[in-house]
Amino acid sequence: MTDRIYTPFTYLIGWKDLNLWYYGVRFARNCHPDDLWTTYFTSSKTVKQIREEYGDPDVVEIRQTFNDSLQARLWEETVLRRIKAVRDRRWLNKSNCGKEFCNEQCSKEHRRKISISLKGSSFSEDHRKNLSEAMKGRVAPNKGVPHSEETKSKISKSLTGVPRSEESRRKQAETRTGKTYPKLNGMALTGT
Repeated sequence: MTDRIYTPFTYLIGWKDLNLWYYGVRFARNCHPDDLWTTYFTSSKTVKQIREEYGDPDVVEIRQTFNDSLQARLWEETVLRRIKAVRDRRWLNKSNCGKEFCNEQCSKEHRRKISISLKGSSFSEDHRKNLSEAMKGRVAPNKGVPHSEETKSKISKSLTGVPRSEESRRKQAETRTGKTYPKLNGMALTGT
């Protein structure tokens, strides 16, 4: 047996006749693409159920190999996000790297348990930097979406009676300086 080099990889598994697919990543210690569907059959319980019911998939492909696990995991997340796998019934993926969950398949109770398990956990500085790098260049999903009247009302109520510091007032005044605002009851408002 030859020495194998640690090679994280992403893969695609599918049942063509059922039009069911699964995209995954493997980055365990000593993993290698040769493991796929010989000793490694994914960690997905859903894939296991489909396999037991319908047999082995007719599509088993290594999609890409990587030098380290972070690259592999980020690529899996990118692919799952692009194909909107957690929202598409053809895909067996129920989450996208713990960031996006399938609303139809994951119960509120399941999401509540995940939330509880993550509360109080903290990430290392390296992990935070990696997350920050991964998020750079992305547009926030709510960017450009106006607040509903209900949301505006909630924000207003939450801020009513909350004392603001002098620094907060100063910063707010600075952001208004030089700006013009629409007329209110016939009077034009301007920043000081």
